Amino acid sequence: MDNLRKQGIRLYYNILKLHRYKLPPKMRLFGDKYVQLEFRQHRKAEDNHYLKFLQGWIDYYQQLYNAPTVKDIGKHISEEDMNFFTAEQKIFLEQLKTETFNAASSKSDSNTKKDV
Repeated sequence: MDNLRKQGIRLYYNILKLHRYKLPPKMRLFGDKYVQLEFRQHRKAEDNHYLKFLQGWIDYYQQLYNAPTVKDIGKHISEEDMNFFTAEQKIFLEQLKTETFNAASSKSDSNTKKDV
């Protein structure tokens, strides 16, 4: 196994570990599933594509690590970047977005109820 793939495996496990500490349970389940699917699909990608893939996940890891709250996670994906996604990935991404908003809003609703 080459060094690039080893880095990918290390990053994969670091993301899952970070999910345990940063994400609410519902978001964690969905996020873990998404990460697992993405890394599995890119296992045998060409090196130049795999490097771009890893860079995207490194950015995600850093963003999640530095986010003070769940609402501070994420960024807008450009149309140019969306062109690289398969139809399946776009559907899954939309589901992830919906789950994220639902989990974040239900968490803030429960916090509001506690404050009353």
